[in-house]
Amino acid sequence: SKDKYMAGYMVSDEEFIRLWNESGSSTELAKVLGITVRNVFARRRSIEFRLGIVLKGKENIGIRPC
Repeated sequence: SKDKYMAGYMVSDEEFIRLWNESGSSTELAKVLGITVRNVFARRRSIEFRLGIVLKGKENIGIRPC
């Protein structure tokens, strides 16, 4: 579906994780994937929830989860 591609699902979870770890920035990754920053965060949350992991990046520095 169109929404699937809009949310960055054209890359596998493994590829998204690799790209996230390389960039560490939602803005940079959005540019690479050609999607919005909002969709990067949606995909990140989805992967974290489904795989039970935390994808850390530059945005995580000094921020405590609620």
